[in-house]
Amino acid sequence: MAYFLDARSLSDAPRSGSIKIKLGSSPQLFGRIGMGFSSSVEDTVIMVCGAIGLTGDEEDTFTIHVVRGESYNPANVIYMMQGTVADSGFSEMISFHVHDFSVPAVPSIVYTAYISGEPTTFRSGPELFFGVASLS
Repeated sequence: MAYFLDARSLSDAPRSGSIKIKLGSSPQLFGRIGMGFSSSVEDTVIMVCGAIGLTGDEEDTFTIHVVRGESYNPANVIYMMQGTVADSGFSEMISFHVHDFSVPAVPSIVYTAYISGEPTTFRSGPELFFGVASLS
């Protein structure tokens, strides 16, 4: 039986077309959540999910990284997704779902989400990032 510990969410750019941020080769932060526990807990499992709206040229590539930590560090990437834009000129939602089974026993933890890609692709919204921590 699992026990609920904490849940956090971030919602940015509430609808499609509400932003227009060009992608580039450097990872751009689009989500950050911090989770806290009453004490350091072993056997914690954290589920992190998110979605991001992209508009670009057909076959433009992009990469999403989810990082355990406050800043981008390739050594702390717990999830990487590579994809391509399917339809030119239309906003499409890209979603991801990650489970972190190797959570260190700490009283708080931060997860961040980053995206990079071709400069002909734009973050167009919406952008969502959330997590749930439970004791397994």
